[in-house]
Amino acid sequence: LADAKQTLQDGEAAWKDGIAEYEDGIASLKEEKEKAEKDLSDAQKQIDDKRTELEDTQTELQASKKELDRGAAQIEQTRLALAQMDLQHQDLIDQLDQAEEDGDQALIDSLAAQIEQLTKTMQPMQLAVDSYDDNLQRVTSGLSAVKDGFAQLDEQQKLLDQSKQEAEDTFTEAEEKLEKAKKQLDKSRTDLDNGYVELQENSQKLTDAKQEIEDGWEEYEAQKQEAEEELDDAKQKLDDGQKELDELEKPTWYWLDRDTNVGFASMSEDSERIASLSTVFPITFFLVAA
Repeated sequence: LADAKQTLQDGEAAWKDGIAEYEDGIASLKEEKEKAEKDLSDAQKQIDDKRTELEDTQTELQASKKELDRGAAQIEQTRLALAQMDLQHQDLIDQLDQAEEDGDQALIDSLAAQIEQLTKTMQPMQLAVDSYDDNLQRVTSGLSAVKDGFAQLDEQQKLLDQSKQEAEDTFTEAEEKLEKAKKQLDKSRTDLDNGYVELQENSQKLTDAKQEIEDGWEEYEAQKQEAEEELDDAKQKLDDGQKELDELEKPTWYWLDRDTNVGFASMSEDSERIASLSTVFPITFFLVAA
């Protein structure tokens, strides 16, 4: 029983340690799961926010692209006009150079004024064309960057989905292990409880057996004392009888023949008397009959 009790105590301690580890595992799993869910949620929010931002940017760029497309024809006309003006501008410069060589001041002044006026006319047109080209380049580059951004977001979303699945699988496996451990702990608890019941039953049986032994020993002691008293009485009687025998005087033996033996002599006399009676009885019957 002592070994069984110690085994149960060891099992109880191991069970308590197991419960503590299980509860720590549950708490740790809950904490890690909440952290992972938050991290994954934050990552998903970043992707969603970035996608929304890209969508807004794409919408703005597409609107700008449409606006540029509507002004494309006019810009092309401006570009053609600028090309012609550029030729005209170059021609005026050539004429100015010749006038300067010729020393024709009036022509020089006239050509210079035409060149200045043409330059003033071309400048805003060139600015419009340059601005259009810059905006078109910006919109085109922006749309390309948005496209690349969506591709990166798709890849990030794919990786995040994989991370979500891996996290879910990991937590599911951990939960299954904890559930298995809990079932084992529950079984151990049941086994321990059954062990305590069995120990209590065996302890009671041992107590009952000890009581029976004590009762039997008391009965044995009582019967032993009674038997010893009876044996003492019997021994005393034997001793008393032996003592009486020891105190008797030694007897004298006599050898008698039939004539001297009182028994035989008495029997002989009785026989003679019976013989005499046998003679007298017939006479008595005869007298009675007469």
